Amino acid sequence: MHIKNRPERNFMSTIKTDRDLRIDLLRVTGLFLIILAHVSPPFSIFQLRSFDVPLMVFISGMAYFASEKKEISITEYFSSRIRRLAFPAWAFLTIFFLTIYICKIEIFFEFLTLSKIIHSYAMVNGIGYVWIMRIFLMIALLSPFYIKISGRFKNCGLVNFSFLMIISASIIFQASNDFSSKFVRFPIDEIILPAISYGALFMLGYRYKSFDTKVKIQIFVISLLALVVIEMFAIKITGGYIYPQDYKYPPQSVYIFYALTTIPLIELIMSKVASYLSGRIKDSIIYLSSNTIWIYFWHIPIVEYFRISGVMNIFYLKWCIAIILPITVYYFQRRIITYISKKISNKKLSVFIKQTFTG
Repeated sequence: MHIKNRPERNFMSTIKTDRDLRIDLLRVTGLFLIILAHVSPPFSIFQLRSFDVPLMVFISGMAYFASEKKEISITEYFSSRIRRLAFPAWAFLTIFFLTIYICKIEIFFEFLTLSKIIHSYAMVNGIGYVWIMRIFLMIALLSPFYIKISGRFKNCGLVNFSFLMIISASIIFQASNDFSSKFVRFPIDEIILPAISYGALFMLGYRYKSFDTKVKIQIFVISLLALVVIEMFAIKITGGYIYPQDYKYPPQSVYIFYALTTIPLIELIMSKVASYLSGRIKDSIIYLSSNTIWIYFWHIPIVEYFRISGVMNIFYLKWCIAIILPITVYYFQRRIITYISKKISNKKLSVFIKQTFTG
């Protein structure tokens, strides 16, 4: 069985496929905002940046479109996604747990429980943080399905269908509230709802380059109006505001609509910025964008040290450290892995090691 990763539609043949620096800028922005969330910023900043994970899913759709993936077997495709996303996560977790155990890092001993270790490798809770890799892996595995669906719609139709998906996710969540069994809640909260909500974002991202200004404004306006209506009902019923971050687990309409009011604005800004970048700055952005996975992994012990020890209360200093240190660690990691992989005579093993530890 083979899959075609790009629908045969006229709008795709008219778009240039050179590297899109805008995607790199958006991905780096998303990474930095996710790290910001983990250094205990003020409440207002914490809420404002809550579009970060939806942005990364949206970007994955944009990047998939830009990559011009060819027809491959579904087995090969699924295998490549697991190697690209799951193996690095499991490699990091192995290094993390072994380092704590061997080096007797007492401040992290709370992570060395069987339950946390198992749940971490399953990318469900555990030490936290790695759940996002499960989301990315799920969206990647379902992407041929999403693309097939998106190919059935013209631009405005796809936008309307995506919004229906987002609303349906919240309806399913509300309708299933009476189910308390973890055997029912887990597939709903951890699989079905993320697949629907984030799937809608992926499809919009995949087709975003083909959208004209009118369609992009449509996405922004509908999302903004939906947010206003929801907030008005919340104020009337509860007497207070509701916040997007509170509807992240699982992702519901408030959370996704907020992201869709923000993403078009961020994308517009980055499109302008991209046109001015060149030389080393451009190369640095591409480097960071191409290596976000391991930079993300190495920020985990740093922000956890800050959280447990409470050594620093200035969030922007913690943020800078949690960005600069992982980039530095990964820089040396990449050099070491590149050197080691060249020394390995077994080509398959060499490629596996390099792919796992350098992305």
